Amino acid sequence: MPRLIPISFGGHPYPMGISPALDELPGHFDRRTFLTNRPYCLHTEYSAGPRQWNSLLLRGLDEITSAQRRGIPELWKSYRWGEQFAEFIVRLVGDNQDPTLIEIHPPFVSYCKGVDSFLDIYEVFASSIRDRFPKSTIVIENRYGTRHPSKFLVSTVGDVVILFTAIQRRSIGLRLALDLPQIFSAHLGSKPPTSLEVEHLLDKLRPVAHRIETLHIWGRRKTAHNGTLDDLFGHNPLAKETFLDGLHRLLEDGRPRYFLPEVNSSTEDLQAIVSDFISAGFKFENDILTADGR
Repeated sequence: MPRLIPISFGGHPYPMGISPALDELPGHFDRRTFLTNRPYCLHTEYSAGPRQWNSLLLRGLDEITSAQRRGIPELWKSYRWGEQFAEFIVRLVGDNQDPTLIEIHPPFVSYCKGVDSFLDIYEVFASSIRDRFPKSTIVIENRYGTRHPSKFLVSTVGDVVILFTAIQRRSIGLRLALDLPQIFSAHLGSKPPTSLEVEHLLDKLRPVAHRIETLHIWGRRKTAHNGTLDDLFGHNPLAKETFLDGLHRLLEDGRPRYFLPEVNSSTEDLQAIVSDFISAGFKFENDILTADGR
């Protein structure tokens, strides 16, 4: 039975008495500060659109503030950028407890030559983060959808597999925040995936299943992050069933994963998604994972 550790998103309550183990908190470049007494996942800059670049936390971080295109942050531009990104996170966290998870996002292919170029810079960043937050786990989310003219380096299933093949070869501890709706969008656009397409994409993810730390899920009712699984799959019950059954098999290895339902629309939509997962045999529990996954 796959085990899921719930993360709170947008303050929506979970159904059936489920209590989130931690909260997702924004950590983008316009963020100024935050205060929390709960465990949390820090969701760092994701480069969907322009930023205002007026946060005092960016003062003196010239490599970060200069790495932009029409206001849209360009991540992982240089070794110095990686060092300053770690400094930004240290400043943002301040006196709060260390983040349980630090979620990062990939660079654009317009300036990044490939996964090894990215990982060279990432290792500079990760070294600084380990010194300051030794118990935090760093995860990278696959990305699709931006106002930047370039594509993200890690967007499709093939991109994910290439990245984590290199990560394993280099013995890097980076783990995966798997956003399945973005995977579907990267391959199919806004078209709801069919049962065969769902089965094919989930099967291609099997080589990286052991690297999945966090599962992102949301519906698409006209726009992203709105609606239920029924909306995501175009109200095709067979496609939804294939998705839940295939994901059950993919994650049935005894290792818990974090569950992040990125639902902006309503509490009812969140609760419908969670209920679908429970009906499909997933178990929700509240134990936070340690940095080594136990």
